[in-house]
Formats: sequence, C-alpha cells, structure tokens
Amino acid sequence: MGSNILGVQFHPEVSPVAGIEPWLVGHAVELSSAGIDPRACVMAQGADSLPAKARDMFTDWLQGLQL
Repeated sequence: MGSNILGVQFHPEVSPVAGIEPWLVGHAVELSSAGIDPRACVMAQGADSLPAKARDMFTDWLQGLQL
C-alpha cells in the first residue's frame, strides 16, 4: 500500500497496430449502434511511442516499490 499503489486510466501501453485499430474494426457494429463512428476514433500523433513510454512508466514504478 502507500507509495506502492499505481493507478492508470485506460491502457497506456496500447499501440495503433497491435492495440486499438484491430479492436475498432472488431467492434465497429457495437460502436456504430452506440452512435460512435469508429473512423473518428484515431490515435494521436506520436502514438507509436506509447509502448516505450508505458514501459518506462512501469519500470520507474517498479523500481520505486517499497518491499
């Protein structure tokens, strides 16, 4: 507990090809029925670097664990 807790929103490690784009394609019907245009859900510029940034974030957190 204490400083060992890490909370993240969504999946910081996601990449456009291995993560969100196949999911959007696979769930296009459900998204459309909810009024969400899957084509409007695009990754921001620089998204290719997210897996490396997530790895750095988790590494920093793991190195700071108080065991």
